[in-house]
Amino acid sequence: MTEYFSKQLTYSGNHVLDGKYIPVKEVVVERDKLGKIPRSRKRRKVLRGKVLAWGADYDNHDIPHCEFGSSENFSLFNKYFARLKKLGYPLKSLTVDDKGEMIVACLKNFPEAVIQLCHHHYLAKVNRLLLVKNILVKIKAREKKLEKIFNQFGSEAIPLGHQYTRSLAITLANEIAELEFNYELILDFYDALQGILASKDNQTALNRIASMEAYFFPKRLKMNFPKNHIRLVKKIWLDFKEQEQYLFNHLKFPDLHIPHTTNLMGGTIHNWNHGLDQFVDLNYPTLQKTI
Repeated sequence: MTEYFSKQLTYSGNHVLDGKYIPVKEVVVERDKLGKIPRSRKRRKVLRGKVLAWGADYDNHDIPHCEFGSSENFSLFNKYFARLKKLGYPLKSLTVDDKGEMIVACLKNFPEAVIQLCHHHYLAKVNRLLLVKNILVKIKAREKKLEKIFNQFGSEAIPLGHQYTRSLAITLANEIAELEFNYELILDFYDALQGILASKDNQTALNRIASMEAYFFPKRLKMNFPKNHIRLVKKIWLDFKEQEQYLFNHLKFPDLHIPHTTNLMGGTIHNWNHGLDQFVDLNYPTLQKTI
């Protein structure tokens, strides 16, 4: 299809690539000792699956090619980019998550391509290590309980006669303060990292990185924070410095208009699934059981 419509398609060359794992389930029917087939079917766990490597041109949202493989490895992505090159796709930039196989395969076939790491995936990886969202959920839950207490009385003060309510409010306030104190280094570091990635231009990003190295780490790491938090923050910062060359290319090359997330692909597959559900419900209700 891409070859057939190649003359009508106008590509920007800003490519967004993602891999989608598709599980393959097997339905197994086992016979009992008497040789009869039991009424209930036992399903195995997902033992294998296929990976769909697919990408889109960021500007026109067209999907020029997709490739199936057994796993997200170099062989799969090398086939993908080799086919893109054969199709004559004018790849200028590639936005991907942190899978190195994609980057190596891309540069092999398109040596001049500018690589951009997805900020969404990178922050998600940092959050998995720091568990920031878990901490914030605990804090928000206590803050909501506090808001309900004060909204109950419609003022900023609790009447003196409500001793239990006052005691509960004090307990919740102390728990919030304790969580913020115990995880102060992690929360501040995550906020600073988000601020760096949200920089509007490359010079601002460089200034914020320099500020982290000149002020944040020399002062904060000398304070009495948990040692495991300090080690974790150091580990993430070293990884950040290694990935820095690919995190800010959208700012280094503003004329290319490089996207800094792969959300386009995630949104596309969500819309496809939603559209399929609506299509089946409205037009072909008899196919629901089959699908």
